[in-house]
Order: sequence, then C-alpha cells, then structure tokens
Amino acid sequence: MKQVAIIGGSYAGLSALKVLITRLAPSTTQANPVTVTLLEPKTGMINILGLPRSICDNAFASKIYSPINQFNIPFDSIQVEKTNGSLHDAALTPSDSGLVTSMKKFLFVNYIQTRCFKLTNKEAHYIDPLTQEPAYLKFDHCVLASGRARPGVPFDPISKGHHIFNKEDFLRQQKKQQDTIEKVKAITVIGGGAFGIETAGELQQQYGSTKKIRLIHPYEKLLPEPTIKSEEFRDAILEQLEAVGCEVLLELRVLRELDGGNLQIIDKEGEREVTSELNYWCHSYANNLEPLSNNVELFGDCLTGDNTTERKRRCVNVNEYFQIASLNDPEKVWENIYAVGDLVALPILKTAGSAFYIGKNVGENIATRILDAEERLTRLAIETWPVKMVIVVGSNVAVTLYDDVVTLNDKGTLSAYADYRTDNVAEIYDIKFGTTHSDAHI
Repeated sequence: MKQVAIIGGSYAGLSALKVLITRLAPSTTQANPVTVTLLEPKTGMINILGLPRSICDNAFASKIYSPINQFNIPFDSIQVEKTNGSLHDAALTPSDSGLVTSMKKFLFVNYIQTRCFKLTNKEAHYIDPLTQEPAYLKFDHCVLASGRARPGVPFDPISKGHHIFNKEDFLRQQKKQQDTIEKVKAITVIGGGAFGIETAGELQQQYGSTKKIRLIHPYEKLLPEPTIKSEEFRDAILEQLEAVGCEVLLELRVLRELDGGNLQIIDKEGEREVTSELNYWCHSYANNLEPLSNNVELFGDCLTGDNTTERKRRCVNVNEYFQIASLNDPEKVWENIYAVGDLVALPILKTAGSAFYIGKNVGENIATRILDAEERLTRLAIETWPVKMVIVVGSNVAVTLYDDVVTLNDKGTLSAYADYRTDNVAEIYDIKFGTTHSDAHI
C-alpha cells in the first residue's frame, strides 16, 4: 500500500489533498491501494485572508472557519484531541461526497489532529492526539504544507500557548479581542506589510469614529515585499489609508511595549514614547519549518538563512517540481518530499492563489508517480506568473496591482473581497464556510 502524508491543511495542503482524491479515487485497485493522511492541528480550515476583520466582527469570524466535516472529503478515519473542550471522534462524522465515495474503495483518507514535529526521508513524527505520546507515520510521498506563523493571537490561531482546536475556540478567541477593543481608545498596528495594512484598515472602518487608529512602519515606504516593484502601488495604499482617517507613521521603529500599552519608539530625532492602549504586532512572521529543522543532519543544507538571526527569512530550497533539494549539491534531491506554499525559497509573491496552484501541481505529480512511475512530472511556469496583489482598506477600498498597472476600487475586486474571498475559496476548494452550528454538534 502506498502512503501519502500531507502536513498542513490550509490553502496548499488542502489543494494537494483534493487533487489526490480526485486523481486516485477512480484508479486505485485492491492490488494497489493508497492511503492519504492529513496531519493538521486545527479541526478545520480558516480563510486567513479574513483574519483582520474577524477581530472586529464575530459573525464574520464564524463565516471564515470551515470544520473538516464540511470539507466534502470522505474521511475513513478521524482522530482528534479530546482535551480542553475539543471534539470527540463521533462528533466529526465524515462527510459524504457522493460519486467520489462510491469510487474510492481502495483509496483511504485519514485526518489526524496534530502538529508534525520531525521528518525523516520516510517518516512523519507527531504527537498522537489520543495518547499524547510520540508516534510516526510512514510515507512514500510527503507534502510539507505547514505554512507560516505570526507573532501570536489573534493572528496565529495555533500559536504556542493558544492552541486552537475547533470553531468554538476560534470564535471565543476572536470575541475576546472584540471585547478588548471596545474598552480602549487608542490602537496601534505595528508593521506595514499587507497584513498590517488590512488590519489597520478594518480597525479604522469599524472603530475610527470613536478610537484613534495608528499604523507604525519602520521604512520609508509601506509593503516591504521585494517582488513588488511598483512605487505607485505603495503610494496609492498610503493615500487610501490616510484618506479613511488612519494615522500612518513611517520610518519609525518600535523598541518595546510599555506597561499599559504605550510604545517606546525611535526615529531620526531619537527615542520617545507614544500613547497606545492596545497593540497588534503585524511586523513579522516565521515559516513553520520545525519538521525539517529538528532533523538538521538530514535536511540542514536545504534550509536557507540562519535559525536565529534570519529566522523570518528561512525557507526550503526546492527544485522545479517543488521537491526538497540541497543548496550545496544540485544532485541531492528528496524526490518523495515536496515543500509548498509559503515555505518555498522562490522569487514569487506568496499568496493564497500561488499556494493553491503549487499544491495542485504537487498533488498531480504525486498521483502521477503513484499511477505511472515512468510518466514525466509537470512543472509550473512560475516565471511567467504576473505580479498580482490586492490590498483592501476596509470594505470600500481596494488597491490592485497587476504587473505594473495599479487600479483603484475595481467593482469586481470590491465584490470579491467583500468577504475576503471566502465564497470564492469555498467554491474553488469545494468546502463549506459559515455553518450555523458549532462543529461539535454537526
């Protein structure tokens, strides 16, 4: 029996999983069965594009969470952690996906609620959610789709010490943020990347009439994304933020957060203190590379950067098929392990869309390897991808970049981003968001 492990169930991981089911369900046989196992710490998928609004609107937070029994995937086995109010196995009845279910007699699809902490070339090591003991899953092919982490709650729902188990926990966490926001008068967002900009925009739209909303960024221009060359795009974003009333402070670095929320900052004139009561740190992220970094003897030479000073920039070196490859030896490739999404060390704009296409390509290639080992793999022509990005400032402003063309408030874009593309994501992945009941009772 062939075994496939998918580590992470967000945009790239779920894309790979869906493709594998579609390709393998009608083709596996009793003589050649296949098992695909998803290892994911959440009992669902969050459309993380909508996280900035979710801290302001609990009804919207409910809309962007899809529990795994709404994935339209015929899971054969579901293992979830039963502590801290988590779900019981019986509560997550596998979904029935009609034709695929009837065709998948020799394709087995499993879900384990866990975080993989180490990879070898043939095993994924994790903590068993039922026994809390170390366990491992043997694989013939592995997709590393573990994504990236932000500084903490509420923008990293599975950050250390705040592990999100299910939809109820997620909504409880976001509601706590809303209650905190209601009590303060001054809110500062630190970091002028896409996430910080959209968070400041949502806060300004929801609370700007009664609260001071400020965005602090250490550089001369917003959006420190190296693949974005358009200064017109950056200038348009700044103009729209200021037009809606958000105060933007550039070339100013936050040194520390003081008791009570005030910030110690430094600029060209020296250090000073600025007034704030609630701060959202959107200035950094780190890719979740624990499965590889915990086995540096095997994978150390496929990781870029340094584990301490350059942690934010650490990525996984991959070849043209997204197979993990050595930085030092062009011939050294782990042909059965693929890295996807945010993790890849490629000069592309890391978006939900790029993660979807990379995951889809990897899923297709793994299916090809399983069904016909001699057939050639296909590659994505990422060098031809346009540089496309949308930044929204609340629900009424959208700044779009398509290669070198900047567009403001395109009607189609505003419509698509009215829910941060949640309906679009649901359609593409064939899943359901915004169910009216808790996933503990579906």
